[in-house]
Amino acid sequence: MSNSSYGPNEPANVRLDETTWLQGAFLSSLLCGVQITLSALSFLAVLKQRMRRRLRIALLVYISLLCAIMTAGQQVALLFIQMGFIESRNYPGGPNAFLSDRYTTPVDMASAILFVFANWMMESLLVWRCKVICRTGDRPVWIGVVLPSMLLVSEYVTGSLFLYHMMQGDYVPVINYALVYSSLSILLNVVVTGVIAGRLLLHRRRMVRQFGPGHGSRYASVAAIVIESASFYMGFVFLVIIFFCVGTSASNILQQAVAQVESIASLLIIYRIAQGKDWKCDAGVSSADWRGESEPQVEPEVIDIDVVARPAQTSVHAPTVLSKEDETQTPMSESSVDVTLARDDAI
Repeated sequence: MSNSSYGPNEPANVRLDETTWLQGAFLSSLLCGVQITLSALSFLAVLKQRMRRRLRIALLVYISLLCAIMTAGQQVALLFIQMGFIESRNYPGGPNAFLSDRYTTPVDMASAILFVFANWMMESLLVWRCKVICRTGDRPVWIGVVLPSMLLVSEYVTGSLFLYHMMQGDYVPVINYALVYSSLSILLNVVVTGVIAGRLLLHRRRMVRQFGPGHGSRYASVAAIVIESASFYMGFVFLVIIFFCVGTSASNILQQAVAQVESIASLLIIYRIAQGKDWKCDAGVSSADWRGESEPQVEPEVIDIDVVARPAQTSVHAPTVLSKEDETQTPMSESSVDVTLARDDAI
């Protein structure tokens, strides 16, 4: 960047901080556009997907609400940036000091509340879907969901404390709770991704053992999607934490885009799975068949498992059970693998 006689009379490090604040606003706005596009694509893909009516409505409402909250949070966050660079440009220390000190303003508080609430939505859906996929095994459901549930409750508590101290203007507790909250989010995604991916790979192993190596590839593909999504979000948050602890100005850029990255990772999984590219199941195979306790048979009902994720948002959505009036029975083929679940597993 070239020096100019018209530039502000500020130290180089202050100008760098102000630059990173502005660049972070640009990056988050760009990702917000990606998030809106993915929301529209996911909405249309779910609308066209064959599933139960209640499940479709629930997903459409979730996508619409998440998109609205994320977009509103982004717009309010930009108003706070505008206050620092335009409306309060003569604040002692410049825009960087204003953005760092005046985080208790109603505008910034509204943005934080919206983003935290959106994060709670995605994390809650993640844990719920972990519970759904754990129902497909012969072990008690609580074994797979007790730790994620505890981490989710911890996120609720730390998120609430973060917002409370933010309203009170307590800078040190705000920073501490923000770091704890981000760490819990990473840990929750690691645990749930491991449970979901491990469960899917276990199903794949049983299918290969029961029917041969030509079966079970769908499980591996969905597990790969879940892992990729979680890695994208967790890696980004981990990088933000490192930059913030080190004290580099780059954290001003990345921390403004965390919420958008999480929503993109979640919506990307929803879109890919809703298109039916990676797991489209038509024939039913019971868990007893996987364990080798009975001969594999095609169930009289068609079971359709819709795997939809958050990264961490990262998850497997509730199974949709279609009756004979909705769909005709499809014979077992190498590209059709399924899990038979009870009707009350669906929404």
